[in-house]
Amino acid sequence: MQTKLSVVTAVLAGALTCTAFTSSQASTVTYDYNVNLTLGSWTVTGDIQTDATGTLSAGDITGFSLQLSNGVNSYTLSSISALGSDLSADANGLFYNFGSSANGYLDFYQPSAAFFELAQPNYCGTSQAVCVGAPSIVFASSSMTGAFEIGTAATPLPAALPLFATGLGGLGLLGWRRKRKAQALV
Repeated sequence: MQTKLSVVTAVLAGALTCTAFTSSQASTVTYDYNVNLTLGSWTVTGDIQTDATGTLSAGDITGFSLQLSNGVNSYTLSSISALGSDLSADANGLFYNFGSSANGYLDFYQPSAAFFELAQPNYCGTSQAVCVGAPSIVFASSSMTGAFEIGTAATPLPAALPLFATGLGGLGLLGWRRKRKAQALV
């Protein structure tokens, strides 16, 4: 009877731990998008994290780590500025819509040094474009129409994986205890 009570107690404790872990993970959802773009001799690499999908604002971007480089010069883009609602995301990628009618932009930049900008007319030269540059200088730009994919979704760790690992650990522990108890009886 004591053994059954110990097993039931262990299973309940494991279930409560897994439930607490799962509920704490479910309250914060972050989407991570990998960025690897080339404009002329310049590349923009890194990642952008959001807390939502669908139409996004700059406030939905919870973090980013972007590098702008041409092999000689390299800039860490540490600030963000946005106007309009041209940014969207889904499970597969992060997009900027150049087909909207708004005169908006999304700008990642290092103050007074360099920028990576997605812009509707009148911001990145005179056309809808993706551009990189420094204050008052555009290093490279590319005219755009329609939806432009900024980043692709990173492969997420399935939420059930930690739960599965905990279950396997619990089964291993039960097997070890059963084996130890059988050896003690012999």
